[in-house]
Amino acid sequence: MTHVERQKQLSETIDKAIQVRLQGNDKLKAGDLQGALQDYYSVLFSLRGLDGSIQEAMGAAPRLGCPSQSGTEPPLDDDVKAQRELTDKVKQAIVSTHINMAMIHSKKANWKRSLDCALEARKLSLSCKRADEYSLNRDNPKAKFREAQARIKLGEVTTGKKMIEDLHKASPDPAFVKALDELKLEEKARSEKNDQQFRGMFSKSKDKGKQAEK
Repeated sequence: MTHVERQKQLSETIDKAIQVRLQGNDKLKAGDLQGALQDYYSVLFSLRGLDGSIQEAMGAAPRLGCPSQSGTEPPLDDDVKAQRELTDKVKQAIVSTHINMAMIHSKKANWKRSLDCALEARKLSLSCKRADEYSLNRDNPKAKFREAQARIKLGEVTTGKKMIEDLHKASPDPAFVKALDELKLEEKARSEKNDQQFRGMFSKSKDKGKQAEK
């Protein structure tokens, strides 16, 4: 297979996977959680591990050069730039897929899987070369929010709450406000339940004391 043919085949694989991801997004919006999940698994199967294939198709390994005395990275040549952009395109698709999978698993109350997907998305975001797009933010807020939700449901309430508070400080969002309000209500309900249980135990202890006096 020629160099041009490899590039074409790789581009077709990536484009097809992205179309499947968009198809999964439509299913998710329509409420077909299982159908969307199946499409997302297909996307991950197609795109994972393509870094090596991209490098092979685009030519030699990236020639990044050494930073200048000012500490800035020298300009990239066209081949390296194209390779980097294609790699980030793949990573962006995988990050978005993991985030949506985390949301689906949260809707299914499968919190461990939701946490795993959110962690994968955050880890991959940090490996991206560019951070100029929201989905490639160096600390992806969507992935961090899904991770926080999962941690709260798995019992790590303090950790999850702190993550959402940090997100809200960095970028106020209605979803963050709603999540924090729900946490307050849950904490209030837990506190009232504990108070009732304590009063019940105290009342029983008091009754037993009266019976003993008789």
